[in-house]
Amino acid sequence: MFNEIKIDDIKKTLDVNAIGAYNLSRHCYKYMIDNKWGRIINIASTNGINTYYPMCFDYDASKAALISLTHNLAMEFAPYVNVNAIAPGFIGTENELEGYDEEFLKEECEKILKKRYGKAQEVAYLVEFLISDKADYINNSVIRIDGGQPGSN
Repeated sequence: MFNEIKIDDIKKTLDVNAIGAYNLSRHCYKYMIDNKWGRIINIASTNGINTYYPMCFDYDASKAALISLTHNLAMEFAPYVNVNAIAPGFIGTENELEGYDEEFLKEECEKILKKRYGKAQEVAYLVEFLISDKADYINNSVIRIDGGQPGSN
């Protein structure tokens, strides 16, 4: 719960999810601008758009910060570099589903319009598209990939 999370854990989550993306983008900046081409795709989360579980506020805040960073970098890197974010919902990886009881997972799956969890490969397909020339006019966007998860629009 909120009052049980340690400040060091909050800082670590922010460091990994927001500061890490900033540092990587900073190191790529000159190369991409000099070459007048580049793609930055941040992996955010639907949790950065909406709050689903109050006990995840540190994760949610870090992903919201990443979305904000995406918008700011898109303006900074324009017009040569496309900067977008992907916001996955529940993706059915072992790591994602670990630690939840079966009843909770069943209830959450029923809320998704597709009635299933996403697949990691489906997120990879979206990344593949966004780095391609076919997505050249997609910039400064947050694209949800969540099977129609209610409340994430």
